[in-house]
Amino acid sequence: MKRYLTDEEIVKYFEYLVTMGTSLNINNSSDKWICTSARKEHIDMHGIKINKGEIYYKRRIENKELKLSIQSMDEFLYLLFDNVPVLHARCEDFIKDKKKVISEAKSKRQW
Repeated sequence: MKRYLTDEEIVKYFEYLVTMGTSLNINNSSDKWICTSARKEHIDMHGIKINKGEIYYKRRIENKELKLSIQSMDEFLYLLFDNVPVLHARCEDFIKDKKKVISEAKSKRQW
């Protein structure tokens, strides 16, 4: 299997993907991308087999569940984020803003 990204890059870019969706209000609790472990064999939307116990990604849109193997998500994240520094910077800003809001909310609760 050809990989474009390291495991660390996949984790970082997946966080970007989820953060972008949250920041743009396109993900609610039922339709955001999630990372999970296969309890049985699946075939992803590109025809790639996901074996039992393997990590894969899924998202529900209306009544349809989309599944991406780690290989397919690797390719998707590579195409979306690799060598796009402006998008990296924007996602990092979203993440910083989110952490700031959470930190401020926690400090208010302590009083």
